[in-house]
Amino acid sequence: MQAWILRHPRTGRHETSPISSGLMRTTVTLDDEVAASLRALARRSGRTLRAVLNETLRRGLARSKSASRSGPFVVRARDLGRLQPGLNLDSIGSVLDRIEGPIHR
Repeated sequence: MQAWILRHPRTGRHETSPISSGLMRTTVTLDDEVAASLRALARRSGRTLRAVLNETLRRGLARSKSASRSGPFVVRARDLGRLQPGLNLDSIGSVLDRIEGPIHR
């Protein structure tokens, strides 16, 4: 069995937190539709909710790691043609007035 010594954020006291066999017990608040989807997947697959939740979290974490390795998102500028006479792109209010009319306010 391993133990971590943690400093309590409110009291400042050091506390020992036992960790056995690599498992951590915690409380997670799930949205109703997420919990229902996880329970349905567990029923369909014949696995426990715990197993389905762990697998789903692992997949999500792996996907976020691979997405971050793909490089930054780059916006490529393109020519949109000439501006209409009297249109000033420096003023969002005047653009909205022109496109949607004064009712947008």
